[in-house]
Amino acid sequence: MFKKFAIALPMAAIAFTGAFTCALPSAAIAQEASQPTVSVEARLLYEQSGKMSVNLAGNGYFTAYNTVIGEGSAQENASDMVIRAVIKADGQIFSETPLFITVYDSKGSVIKQRKIERLLLEKTTYRTMMLEDASCMGEITVEAKMGNSVQREDLNMLCGE
Repeated sequence: MFKKFAIALPMAAIAFTGAFTCALPSAAIAQEASQPTVSVEARLLYEQSGKMSVNLAGNGYFTAYNTVIGEGSAQENASDMVIRAVIKADGQIFSETPLFITVYDSKGSVIKQRKIERLLLEKTTYRTMMLEDASCMGEITVEAKMGNSVQREDLNMLCGE
């Protein structure tokens, strides 16, 4: 009785391994065929509470004027900004496609850029870049790009008296 069990166990293991191996390539091909999409957010980092503002990207109601002293639509003093790329994918996949988070000035010159390679993506993945002293940078463009998926948003980070 013990010998029959010992022989049946390896056969079951072989059958299971074979089924798993056959299913794996088609699942991997399906994940590669679907391209992740990316969007960009820009949020002020409030200095008293440590909280983040609403998303400034695409927000026509937020006035980012003199945020360094808590004016405009800012709830409190804010000098720095968190730029966040939001990546949507079909599920857990490993991507060799790099993610670029970039900030440009009004002339199109790069102020700051972060390149992130070899990403483990979930259905939603967030990756960030800190932009220090953003409150008085003037007209800037924030961008998230991954492969053919790109989103750009213009922001006016103005100061004055």
